[in-house]
Amino acid sequence: MGKNQLATWVLLVAFIAGLPAVCGAQSARVIPKGTLSIVENGKPAGEFQSEVPAPQGSSLVCSGECLVQGEKFQLLAHDKAEFCLAKSDKEWVLTVKSGTVEFSMGEDAKLAIVTPIDKYEVRKASPAKGLVRGRVDVTATGTEFSTAAGVLNLTSADGVQVIQPPADADPAAPVAIPAWALAGGAGAVGGGAVAGVATATQNDKSTASPQ
Repeated sequence: MGKNQLATWVLLVAFIAGLPAVCGAQSARVIPKGTLSIVENGKPAGEFQSEVPAPQGSSLVCSGECLVQGEKFQLLAHDKAEFCLAKSDKEWVLTVKSGTVEFSMGEDAKLAIVTPIDKYEVRKASPAKGLVRGRVDVTATGTEFSTAAGVLNLTSADGVQVIQPPADADPAAPVAIPAWALAGGAGAVGGGAVAGVATATQNDKSTASPQ
């Protein structure tokens, strides 16, 4: 093994060894189906194909899907989604830089969602059958929130947005759990088609249901 390869391995081993110390107190973990890439300062810092603690403040990119289990919430990041998860003194902060992330949360979940448009605090979560299920989509044209079950009240610089499912949604429908997540022993995660859309574009942060 050459000196450069040895140095790379030493750095990677040190990075992995440091994860539990950095993230253990967060009570959050990432379970990839495929590859989870960790990006530091715009450069790859590690790749994982099995469960790891959620790295504090690092950009994460999924090749495949990634299930994130947190405190009273779960996330399902879709293929190529780039996101970051960190915990402040009062809440968890999910930053979605691009792509789609589904979420499933309880009434007492402390969560804020940051997108290129704005920061959205969960002011109130009103579950259906114990959960609020929905998703956030971040594209080049803007940010879109939607829910499949339960009502979500989000607070941003533009005020309060009320995001609720369509009239024909079935609140008793079971939560969709990826088969691969079940095989790995993971708990339920929000999934399935969602509607009840609130959109914020780069030029217009208008929403479907302002309050």
